[in-house]
Amino acid sequence: MSYLFATLTSTPINTGVANNSIPGDLDTCLKECMEAQYLFLNNKFEESMDKLRLQISDSMYHSLIYATIVEMQAMMTFEHDDIINAGSTMKEAQAVCQRWGREGFRDP
Repeated sequence: MSYLFATLTSTPINTGVANNSIPGDLDTCLKECMEAQYLFLNNKFEESMDKLRLQISDSMYHSLIYATIVEMQAMMTFEHDDIINAGSTMKEAQAVCQRWGREGFRDP
């Protein structure tokens, strides 16, 4: 089964990540990320970040949304330390995505 087919059908994806610690299907990941984005856009920043923080090292979706939110917050405050932290967070998200690209999407 190809990754694209698994994505389109919401079939559980073979994560290739130790302990399979993230939800196994795309729908669950996207719903959680959309909820976090909704919370962020409704000024519930900490609640949004808490929802994402648990899985940022394992889920590329959670990691990218988290990094994007951190980046937006940094750009809104113009604080140098926040901007540096946002860059580091984005690099970590990129590393998670690259790891998924190598390990996560294999045909069974």
